[in-house]
Amino acid sequence: IIFLPRIIPRGNKDSIMMSPLDGWVTGLMGALSIIPGLSRIPCLLTGGIIRGADQNHALEYALELSIPVLAVMICFDFYFVVASAITISTAELLIWILAGLISFGSAYLGILFVRHIAMKTDLHSFCYYSWGMAMFSLVLYLVV
Repeated sequence: IIFLPRIIPRGNKDSIMMSPLDGWVTGLMGALSIIPGLSRIPCLLTGGIIRGADQNHALEYALELSIPVLAVMICFDFYFVVASAITISTAELLIWILAGLISFGSAYLGILFVRHIAMKTDLHSFCYYSWGMAMFSLVLYLVV
């Protein structure tokens, strides 16, 4: 998916020039990320570039569209922590909160890093980064 924008002519739309149809197409490309092996950010980025957005604006748009997904995940995690609060101790709750803060910090640093790679280099670097992280995650999954 991330190599597709290389063969599509570059656009120059910014966020003001994007139409509702552009948003729908970008969102539908993001919906492809439910397929195993496809990542949400590259799918959204590709959808924006397909609709004629500049690479930098497409990345910003993709990151902005990821915020509601992360917010819903945080709400569900908080709900499950509160729902099971009767059976967990205070120490376990503090560990969960600390793990959440560390996860948030790691995700923020990851987004900054991905943004740097995608904006300062070509999409090839972003593609290799995505493949590397996928392989790293697979190895961690198999080991743990």
